[in-house]
Amino acid sequence: MSSEANAGLLAEFESPEALYEALRGLRDDGYQQLEAYSPFSCDEVDAILDRTPSRMPLAILLGGLGGAGGGYFLEWLTNAYLMPLRIGGRPSHFPLAYVPISFEMGILGASLTAFLGVLIAGKLVRLWTPRSEVSAFATATNNGFWIAINARDQQFNAQATEARLWQLGAQGVNAFGHESLGVTR
Repeated sequence: MSSEANAGLLAEFESPEALYEALRGLRDDGYQQLEAYSPFSCDEVDAILDRTPSRMPLAILLGGLGGAGGGYFLEWLTNAYLMPLRIGGRPSHFPLAYVPISFEMGILGASLTAFLGVLIAGKLVRLWTPRSEVSAFATATNNGFWIAINARDQQFNAQATEARLWQLGAQGVNAFGHESLGVTR
């Protein structure tokens, strides 16, 4: 991993509208490695950044189907194949008897997939990022609107990008992750 992998610039904006305008301007300039942070969900950010819809619902569905299938298979394996009991003339494999456990295992599989998926996809398992070193970035969870531009972006030039952020109305610009970026405001 290069030294630029976790480096870049953070810019704070006054309002969601200012954030949207800055994102549009940066996208028009050709920047691709953009991230937006705000204290609440902003659907317009996803539209501006051309984010693809989440694949989490599909993963949860597959986790639920896998859990239900696994529960059904385990019951069939133990009750019908390994130790078949023929009692009262009933067949050893009667599917209706397996429905409750299959349903419960499906719910368990889906909920575990959702829980782990949110942790992993939301990057909540990381305890620290270079952005954490910028003290003003703590306002992103309260009342701040931030844009992060990764130094790996092809358009990234520390001085030119900083100047463009100021031009777009940033209230403050901070470097993160690498001291040689030269931005200390």
